[in-house]
This record gives sequence, C-alpha cells and structure tokens, in this order.
Amino acid sequence: MFAGVFLTLKEAKRATTELRRLKAEFFKTENVEIKSNWLRLKQERTARYLQRFGLSDADLTQFVERCYQVILDTEVTLIACVVDKVQMREEYGDRAWYPPAAAYELLLQRAHAEILSCGPGDRCFSVI
Repeated sequence: MFAGVFLTLKEAKRATTELRRLKAEFFKTENVEIKSNWLRLKQERTARYLQRFGLSDADLTQFVERCYQVILDTEVTLIACVVDKVQMREEYGDRAWYPPAAAYELLLQRAHAEILSCGPGDRCFSVI
C-alpha cells in the first residue's frame, strides 16, 4: 500500500504550524518524533514519551486528541492505492507488474490528476 495527502500550501502551513505548537506545548520542544506504534505500544510509549518528557498518560492522550483535531480541521485529500498481490499474479501471471510498483504508479497517476484539478492561483502541495 502507498498513500499520501494532497492539500493547498496554505493548509499545509497552517496544519504544520499548529502541530509544532502542540509539540512545544506538551513536550517543550518541536523536535519530537510522533509515531503511531510508539503511542500504542506501552513499552515504547513509556520510554519515548512518558519518561523522556515527564508526561502522564492523560497528557499524552490529550496531545493525541488535539493532533487528531488539527487533522480533522484541515482540508486535505487522502490518496491511496492497495494492490492485491495474489489476485494480480492470478490475473496477469508472468506479465504481472511488481505489486509495489503498480501501487506507486497508480498513486502517482491520482496525484497527477489532483494537481491538474488545482484552480488558477491555487498553490497545491502533496506528500507521498
């Protein structure tokens, strides 16, 4: 699976600024890496966030909820592609594309279509 987001430069700047502000508020620094598996796995959560930054579980939960709100408040298009490897091999046999290459190609085609749909004066931004 490959995925990316597509948003205007204005929205990207706004969301980035807000996420940096939240990091500074909760962690006292913007230089902290947030990873979903580190948040979910108790050992990682404790080592990477709670002990390191002196946060409680409630603090970290509040941080995550506020991050989700920033995402929900952002006008963004998610583009993604999943390729069923087994079905691809069954359907195309030896002619089948390498599944990650097919997914990446389709994702880039979708991103290209989004870029073309940007109106005049819109400054589009994407992360793939």
